[in-house]
Amino acid sequence: MNGIQNLSPSSFVRLSDALGKSTLPSEIKKELEECLEAKAASSIQGPARLQTMPQSMTMPFNYLAQSERQQLQGGFNKVEATTLVCRRVKLCGLKSMKEDTKKHIASFLVCLQMKAGSPLPSKHEMYKLANDVHTTFTTCQIQPLHAGLAKYPPSPYDIGQAFLEACYHADNLPLRTPPDVVDNFGMVLQEMKVRKNSKDLRPVATPQAASCAAADATGLEQQIGFKMMTLMLEQSKALDALKHEMELSKMTLPRASSSQSLSSADVSPHTSSLVSPKALDTHPDPLPLPP
Repeated sequence: MNGIQNLSPSSFVRLSDALGKSTLPSEIKKELEECLEAKAASSIQGPARLQTMPQSMTMPFNYLAQSERQQLQGGFNKVEATTLVCRRVKLCGLKSMKEDTKKHIASFLVCLQMKAGSPLPSKHEMYKLANDVHTTFTTCQIQPLHAGLAKYPPSPYDIGQAFLEACYHADNLPLRTPPDVVDNFGMVLQEMKVRKNSKDLRPVATPQAASCAAADATGLEQQIGFKMMTLMLEQSKALDALKHEMELSKMTLPRASSSQSLSSADVSPHTSSLVSPKALDTHPDPLPLPP
Protein backbone atom coordinates (compact mmCIF):
# COMPACT_ATOMS: atom_id res chain seq x y z
CA MET A 1 0.00 0.00 0.00
CA ASN A 2 2.81 2.41 0.80
CA GLY A 3 4.33 1.78 -2.63
CA ILE A 4 1.30 3.27 -4.40
CA GLN A 5 2.02 6.87 -5.40
CA ASN A 6 -1.33 7.83 -6.94
CA LEU A 7 -4.57 5.94 -6.43
CA SER A 8 -7.10 6.32 -9.22
CA PRO A 9 -10.80 6.57 -8.31
CA SER A 10 -11.62 3.25 -9.98
CA SER A 11 -8.79 1.51 -8.10
CA PHE A 12 -9.99 3.09 -4.87
CA VAL A 13 -13.52 1.76 -5.41
CA ARG A 14 -12.30 -1.75 -6.31
CA LEU A 15 -9.96 -1.93 -3.32
CA SER A 16 -12.64 -0.60 -0.99
CA ASP A 17 -15.15 -3.18 -2.20
CA ALA A 18 -12.62 -5.99 -1.88
CA LEU A 19 -11.71 -4.81 1.60
CA GLY A 20 -15.34 -4.70 2.65
CA LYS A 21 -15.99 -8.24 1.42
CA SER A 22 -12.85 -9.66 3.01
CA THR A 23 -12.80 -11.67 6.23
CA LEU A 24 -10.03 -9.63 7.81
CA PRO A 25 -10.39 -8.54 11.41
CA SER A 26 -12.26 -5.27 11.88
CA GLU A 27 -9.21 -3.49 13.28
CA ILE A 28 -7.13 -4.33 10.22
CA LYS A 29 -9.99 -3.35 7.93
CA LYS A 30 -10.31 0.01 9.61
CA GLU A 31 -6.58 0.63 9.37
CA LEU A 32 -6.54 -0.30 5.67
CA GLU A 33 -9.58 1.90 4.98
CA GLU A 34 -7.83 4.87 6.56
CA CYS A 35 -4.76 4.16 4.47
CA LEU A 36 -6.88 3.96 1.29
CA GLU A 37 -8.62 7.25 2.07
CA ALA A 38 -5.27 8.93 2.72
CA LYS A 39 -3.93 7.67 -0.60
CA ALA A 40 -7.07 8.82 -2.40
CA ALA A 41 -6.84 12.29 -0.82
CA SER A 42 -3.17 12.64 -1.76
CA SER A 43 -3.99 11.56 -5.31
CA ILE A 44 -6.48 14.40 -5.57
CA GLN A 45 -3.71 16.90 -4.80
CA GLY A 46 -1.13 15.11 -6.95
CA PRO A 47 -0.07 15.83 -10.55
CA ALA A 48 -2.53 13.29 -11.96
CA ARG A 49 -5.56 14.70 -10.17
CA LEU A 50 -8.93 13.89 -11.63
CA GLN A 51 -10.39 17.38 -11.71
CA THR A 52 -8.40 18.14 -14.87
CA MET A 53 -10.75 15.73 -16.70
CA PRO A 54 -14.49 16.42 -17.08
CA GLN A 55 -16.67 14.00 -15.13
CA SER A 56 -20.11 12.72 -16.04
CA MET A 57 -23.12 12.32 -13.72
CA THR A 58 -26.42 11.93 -15.57
CA MET A 59 -28.70 11.15 -12.61
CA PRO A 60 -27.74 13.64 -9.91
CA PHE A 61 -31.14 13.36 -8.19
CA ASN A 62 -30.34 9.76 -7.17
CA TYR A 63 -27.31 11.00 -5.21
CA LEU A 64 -29.29 13.34 -2.95
CA ALA A 65 -29.47 12.45 0.72
CA GLN A 66 -32.91 12.04 2.24
CA SER A 67 -32.73 15.37 4.07
CA GLU A 68 -31.71 17.16 0.88
CA ARG A 69 -34.57 15.60 -1.05
CA GLN A 70 -37.04 16.68 1.63
CA GLN A 71 -35.61 20.20 1.53
CA LEU A 72 -36.20 20.42 -2.22
CA GLN A 73 -39.75 19.12 -1.89
CA GLY A 74 -40.56 21.62 0.84
CA GLY A 75 -40.58 24.54 -1.61
CA PHE A 76 -38.71 25.48 -4.74
CA ASN A 77 -36.18 28.27 -4.74
CA LYS A 78 -33.99 28.27 -7.83
CA VAL A 79 -30.87 29.68 -6.19
CA GLU A 80 -31.08 27.45 -3.11
CA ALA A 81 -31.91 24.35 -5.15
CA THR A 82 -29.00 24.98 -7.54
CA THR A 83 -26.60 25.45 -4.63
CA LEU A 84 -27.86 22.34 -2.84
CA VAL A 85 -27.47 20.06 -5.87
CA CYS A 86 -24.04 21.43 -6.80
CA ARG A 87 -22.90 21.01 -3.20
CA ARG A 88 -24.04 17.37 -3.12
CA VAL A 89 -22.35 16.36 -6.37
CA LYS A 90 -19.14 18.03 -5.22
CA LEU A 91 -19.26 16.14 -1.94
CA CYS A 92 -19.52 12.95 -4.01
CA GLY A 93 -16.24 13.78 -5.74
CA LEU A 94 -17.40 15.68 -8.84
CA LYS A 95 -14.72 18.27 -9.51
CA SER A 96 -15.20 19.12 -13.18
CA MET A 97 -18.46 19.17 -15.08
CA LYS A 98 -19.06 17.71 -18.50
CA GLU A 99 -21.71 19.16 -20.76
CA ASP A 100 -24.10 16.26 -20.15
CA THR A 101 -23.75 16.70 -16.37
CA LYS A 102 -24.69 20.37 -16.60
CA LYS A 103 -27.60 19.50 -18.86
CA HIS A 104 -28.96 16.80 -16.54
CA ILE A 105 -28.65 18.93 -13.41
CA ALA A 106 -30.40 21.87 -15.10
CA SER A 107 -33.15 19.55 -16.40
CA PHE A 108 -33.67 18.19 -12.89
CA LEU A 109 -34.06 21.73 -11.55
CA VAL A 110 -36.61 22.53 -14.27
CA CYS A 111 -38.60 19.42 -13.29
CA LEU A 112 -38.64 20.59 -9.68
CA GLN A 113 -39.81 24.01 -10.82
CA MET A 114 -42.62 22.48 -12.88
CA LYS A 115 -43.63 20.21 -10.00
CA ALA A 116 -44.03 23.36 -7.88
CA GLY A 117 -46.59 24.63 -10.41
CA SER A 118 -44.53 26.68 -12.87
CA PRO A 119 -44.89 26.14 -16.64
CA LEU A 120 -42.13 24.83 -18.84
CA PRO A 121 -39.60 27.67 -19.26
CA SER A 122 -38.51 28.85 -22.68
CA LYS A 123 -35.35 27.47 -24.23
CA HIS A 124 -33.55 30.75 -23.55
CA GLU A 125 -34.53 30.61 -19.86
CA MET A 126 -33.34 27.00 -19.60
CA TYR A 127 -30.08 27.93 -21.31
CA LYS A 128 -29.57 30.66 -18.71
CA LEU A 129 -30.34 28.17 -15.92
CA ALA A 130 -27.69 25.78 -17.30
CA ASN A 131 -25.15 28.61 -17.21
CA ASP A 132 -26.18 29.39 -13.61
CA VAL A 133 -25.59 25.74 -12.72
CA HIS A 134 -22.07 25.89 -14.14
CA THR A 135 -21.33 29.17 -12.35
CA THR A 136 -22.65 27.87 -9.03
CA PHE A 137 -20.68 24.66 -9.39
CA THR A 138 -17.48 26.58 -10.11
CA THR A 139 -17.87 28.99 -7.20
CA CYS A 140 -18.98 26.35 -4.68
CA GLN A 141 -16.02 25.82 -2.35
CA ILE A 142 -16.33 22.51 -0.54
CA GLN A 143 -13.94 19.65 0.15
CA PRO A 144 -14.96 16.43 -1.65
CA LEU A 145 -15.57 13.36 0.50
CA HIS A 146 -14.54 10.96 -2.24
CA ALA A 147 -11.80 10.81 -4.86
CA GLY A 148 -14.42 10.84 -7.59
CA LEU A 149 -15.21 8.85 -10.73
CA ALA A 150 -14.88 9.65 -14.40
CA LYS A 151 -18.44 8.42 -14.99
CA TYR A 152 -20.93 7.96 -12.19
CA PRO A 153 -23.43 5.09 -12.37
CA PRO A 154 -27.18 5.79 -12.12
CA SER A 155 -27.27 4.92 -8.40
CA PRO A 156 -24.72 5.63 -5.67
CA TYR A 157 -25.34 2.11 -4.39
CA ASP A 158 -23.68 0.82 -7.57
CA ILE A 159 -20.36 2.36 -6.47
CA GLY A 160 -20.02 0.47 -3.23
CA GLN A 161 -20.38 0.63 0.52
CA ALA A 162 -17.13 2.57 0.97
CA PHE A 163 -18.48 5.37 -1.19
CA LEU A 164 -21.70 5.55 0.83
CA GLU A 165 -19.86 5.62 4.11
CA ALA A 166 -17.52 8.35 2.87
CA CYS A 167 -20.17 10.65 1.40
CA TYR A 168 -23.22 10.12 3.64
CA HIS A 169 -24.18 9.72 7.27
CA ALA A 170 -25.57 6.36 8.20
CA ASP A 171 -28.96 7.88 9.09
CA ASN A 172 -29.12 10.12 6.01
CA LEU A 173 -28.41 7.86 3.03
CA PRO A 174 -29.88 8.35 -0.44
CA LEU A 175 -33.01 6.41 -1.29
CA ARG A 176 -32.51 3.07 -3.01
CA THR A 177 -35.68 3.56 -5.04
CA PRO A 178 -36.23 7.33 -5.32
CA PRO A 179 -39.84 8.45 -5.78
CA ASP A 180 -40.87 9.90 -9.08
CA VAL A 181 -39.98 13.53 -8.43
CA VAL A 182 -38.65 14.03 -11.92
CA ASP A 183 -41.85 13.89 -13.95
CA ASN A 184 -41.29 14.92 -17.57
CA PHE A 185 -37.53 14.56 -17.13
CA GLY A 186 -37.06 13.04 -20.60
CA MET A 187 -39.12 15.78 -22.25
CA VAL A 188 -37.27 18.54 -20.40
CA LEU A 189 -33.95 16.94 -21.27
CA GLN A 190 -34.80 17.13 -24.97
CA GLU A 191 -35.86 20.76 -24.69
CA MET A 192 -32.77 21.77 -22.70
CA LYS A 193 -30.10 23.54 -24.79
CA VAL A 194 -26.70 24.21 -23.25
CA ARG A 195 -24.80 25.38 -26.32
CA LYS A 196 -24.99 29.01 -27.33
CA ASN A 197 -24.80 28.22 -31.07
CA SER A 198 -27.90 26.01 -30.96
CA LYS A 199 -30.36 26.92 -33.71
CA ASP A 200 -33.20 26.84 -31.15
CA LEU A 201 -31.60 29.81 -29.37
CA ARG A 202 -31.49 32.00 -32.46
CA PRO A 203 -33.95 34.93 -32.55
CA VAL A 204 -37.28 34.03 -34.14
CA ALA A 205 -38.96 36.57 -36.42
CA THR A 206 -42.48 37.18 -35.08
CA PRO A 207 -45.21 38.84 -37.19
CA GLN A 208 -44.91 41.97 -35.06
CA ALA A 209 -41.14 42.04 -35.55
CA ALA A 210 -41.58 41.44 -39.27
CA SER A 211 -44.09 44.32 -39.56
CA CYS A 212 -41.73 46.59 -37.63
CA ALA A 213 -38.88 45.63 -39.93
CA ALA A 214 -41.07 46.30 -42.98
CA ALA A 215 -42.09 49.68 -41.56
CA ASP A 216 -38.47 50.54 -40.93
CA ALA A 217 -37.57 49.52 -44.48
CA THR A 218 -40.43 51.64 -45.87
CA GLY A 219 -39.32 54.62 -43.81
CA LEU A 220 -35.77 54.17 -45.01
CA GLU A 221 -36.91 54.02 -48.62
CA GLN A 222 -38.94 57.19 -48.13
CA GLN A 223 -35.94 58.97 -46.62
CA ILE A 224 -33.73 57.87 -49.50
CA GLY A 225 -36.38 58.94 -52.05
CA PHE A 226 -36.75 62.36 -50.40
CA LYS A 227 -32.99 62.89 -50.40
CA MET A 228 -32.77 61.89 -54.07
CA MET A 229 -35.59 64.27 -54.99
CA THR A 230 -33.91 67.07 -53.06
CA LEU A 231 -30.63 66.39 -54.83
CA MET A 232 -32.30 66.31 -58.25
CA LEU A 233 -34.10 69.60 -57.51
CA GLU A 234 -30.83 71.26 -56.50
CA GLN A 235 -29.16 69.97 -59.66
CA SER A 236 -32.07 71.26 -61.75
CA LYS A 237 -31.79 74.71 -60.15
CA ALA A 238 -28.06 74.74 -60.80
CA LEU A 239 -28.61 73.82 -64.46
CA ASP A 240 -31.25 76.56 -64.84
CA ALA A 241 -28.90 79.10 -63.32
CA LEU A 242 -26.11 78.01 -65.67
CA LYS A 243 -28.43 78.19 -68.64
CA HIS A 244 -29.50 81.71 -67.66
CA GLU A 245 -25.89 82.84 -67.37
CA MET A 246 -25.12 81.46 -70.82
CA GLU A 247 -28.08 83.30 -72.33
CA LEU A 248 -26.97 86.54 -70.72
CA SER A 249 -23.50 86.05 -72.13
CA LYS A 250 -24.88 85.55 -75.64
CA MET A 251 -26.92 88.76 -75.39
CA THR A 252 -24.01 90.83 -74.09
CA LEU A 253 -21.40 89.88 -76.72
CA PRO A 254 -23.28 91.25 -79.85
CA ARG A 255 -23.97 94.59 -78.17
CA ALA A 256 -20.29 95.08 -77.57
CA SER A 257 -19.47 94.42 -81.26
CA SER A 258 -22.17 96.73 -82.55
CA SER A 259 -21.08 99.51 -80.26
CA GLN A 260 -17.56 99.12 -81.51
CA SER A 261 -18.68 99.25 -85.13
CA LEU A 262 -20.91 102.19 -84.33
CA SER A 263 -18.04 104.06 -82.80
CA SER A 264 -15.92 103.54 -85.86
CA ALA A 265 -18.80 104.47 -88.13
CA ASP A 266 -19.45 107.73 -86.28
CA VAL A 267 -16.08 109.00 -87.40
CA SER A 268 -17.11 110.66 -90.74
CA PRO A 269 -14.67 111.27 -93.56
CA HIS A 270 -14.90 114.97 -92.86
CA THR A 271 -14.17 114.49 -89.22
CA SER A 272 -11.36 112.19 -89.96
CA SER A 273 -9.88 114.67 -92.37
CA LEU A 274 -9.70 117.15 -89.59
CA VAL A 275 -7.66 114.91 -87.47
CA SER A 276 -5.84 112.87 -90.01
CA PRO A 277 -2.54 114.09 -91.32
CA LYS A 278 -3.59 112.84 -94.69
CA ALA A 279 -6.28 115.50 -94.64
CA LEU A 280 -3.65 118.24 -94.79
CA ASP A 281 -2.97 119.39 -98.39
CA THR A 282 0.61 118.88 -99.26
CA HIS A 283 0.23 121.45 -102.11
CA PRO A 284 -1.16 124.64 -100.57
CA ASP A 285 -2.89 127.21 -102.78
CA PRO A 286 -0.46 129.58 -104.46
CA LEU A 287 -0.15 132.99 -103.00
CA PRO A 288 -2.03 135.71 -104.87
CA LEU A 289 0.15 137.68 -107.32
CA PRO A 290 0.64 141.39 -106.65
CA PRO A 291 -1.45 143.77 -108.80
